[in-house]
Amino acid sequence: MRKSHPSHNGHEPEAGSSRRHTGTPAGSQSAIAHRIRVLRAEARAVYAEMTAAVLITRREKK
Repeated sequence: MRKSHPSHNGHEPEAGSSRRHTGTPAGSQSAIAHRIRVLRAEARAVYAEMTAAVLITRREKK
């Protein structure tokens, strides 16, 4: 059983987002590649938020 985690913006993932993709192997690979791109974009956004928080914290300490 998989736990659903809220995304970085606090909203629960959509019900269809965890659905398995069926079809041709090429379509499945395309779906996997798309999911990887989405996850990388989310990771970049989280990293940017963390970096901004560190910069703000450093400025407040001065």
